[in-house]
Amino acid sequence: MISADFNNDLKLDLVVVNQGDDNIGVLIGNVDGSFQTQVIYDVGNQPTFVVSGDFNNDKKLDLAVSNSGSSFISVLFGNGNGTFQTQVSCEVGNGTNILAVADLNNDGILDLVATVSDDSTVNVLLGNRNGSFQRGVKYQIGTNPPTVIVADFNNDSRPDLALTNITENTIRILINFRNGTFQTQVKYATEEIPIFLISGTFNEDKILDLLVVNYQANSISLVIGNGDGTFRARIPFKLSHKATNMAAGDFNKDNRTDLELTNAHDQSVSILLTAKDNILENLGTYQSGVLPTFVIMDDFNSDTKLDLVVVNQKDNSVSVLLGNGDGTFQNQSSFRTGTRPVSVVSGDFDNDKKVDLAVTNFGNQSISVLLGYRNGTFQSQRFYKTGKSPSSVIALDLNSDKITDLIVANQGESTISVLIGYGNGSFHDLNKFNTNKNPGLLLSGDFNNDRIVDIGTISDRWSSFCMLISGGNLSFPYQKTISIVITSPSDAITYDFNNDGKIDIAITGEKGNNLGVYLHQGN
Repeated sequence: MISADFNNDLKLDLVVVNQGDDNIGVLIGNVDGSFQTQVIYDVGNQPTFVVSGDFNNDKKLDLAVSNSGSSFISVLFGNGNGTFQTQVSCEVGNGTNILAVADLNNDGILDLVATVSDDSTVNVLLGNRNGSFQRGVKYQIGTNPPTVIVADFNNDSRPDLALTNITENTIRILINFRNGTFQTQVKYATEEIPIFLISGTFNEDKILDLLVVNYQANSISLVIGNGDGTFRARIPFKLSHKATNMAAGDFNKDNRTDLELTNAHDQSVSILLTAKDNILENLGTYQSGVLPTFVIMDDFNSDTKLDLVVVNQKDNSVSVLLGNGDGTFQNQSSFRTGTRPVSVVSGDFDNDKKVDLAVTNFGNQSISVLLGYRNGTFQSQRFYKTGKSPSSVIALDLNSDKITDLIVANQGESTISVLIGYGNGSFHDLNKFNTNKNPGLLLSGDFNNDRIVDIGTISDRWSSFCMLISGGNLSFPYQKTISIVITSPSDAITYDFNNDGKIDIAITGEKGNNLGVYLHQGN
């Protein structure tokens, strides 16, 4: 489903994809927020996704629909009054799933990007001024990239990309051109199943290096950067535990990047300090709760030393490990959460200059707020209702009142919950806003350059990114869903890839063999 003003009456209308009926429904919005009865338009077999844009440059919004059961995309030109013309077919290939629309070649004409499942490709269809599209150009990237990071590996002040490939057991480096496109990828070998990747300065040369967790090999690979975008052969470090996640920080204040590893299978976390000569020193393993799956770092006891908070999914708790400043940590202190916690965010929710926590409870449709005491301990949790299956949370000032609010993605019901902060550690009853289907990950940024923070959600099941444009008054008057050119998106970041002062988006997927980069079009 997408929303836009299709009849130019300044009210949002809706377009819904009816997959089982091989059609789409257009619902025109009324002034009171209700909608008129849908008008049906036929498209191809098993439509899966719809996007809108002015494809023929007549200043009227048109529609493009992907059809998973047909070999074509359906394009319906708008009449400007909320009605649409009969579909025009644009051949792509069998199994078209996801669509994205953007001006990819900067000619002022909208283009389309489509994923085609039958041949595992991404098709780029450049638009013509009359609303037709040129024959698609197909692209592929390596199999199963679970992690991608953005950093300047060749010191040219432009962000580059690094991603892992768990089928080939490699890291792939893509160096950035000036326009936000990337050069042919270069591969570097890792060990078995590289599942997590970070960058940092792990030696004395102040040049960015890479470090990857190899799940099957029970190891870490350190890949030293040369500063020109190339890297040396990996240096392996054997682990005594099977690590499932990793975080980086300077735990002993020696200006080197150290590591925290989450060991989900034996309920522990491990600390590794970076020493001279590219050596990682294992400072030991610390017990956490059962099934640790998520970790954040902050100074929870106000001693200027980094501490850890670990989410323990199976025993419904978070573990706090206070840092000693030399890379070691104190034994955990546990605090209860709701059922099946999956993510956590820190912030000052009551304006007392102490760090607080908010934890999403996937199993009982709630969020737990734990206010901090400044000594690394927390008050008993306060529950706030969310939607079904809350999966992630971010903390920011959504209404510019200098008070932190909470935004929660509800994966089980295709909404986000907005909990407005009072500034005393409590939150207003939730407001819900519809998003794309099954939102799993939250992002924030100024997506329309109006200096107001907007919200973005990514759906791994439906391969879509939804932007909720904020009106600055706790409303989201405009929503736009962008199809993702990869299958099963697993992670996303926002960054200005082409240095034009506008936020772009990069998204990776577990199964689609793709990395999608979306450049901001200025609107």
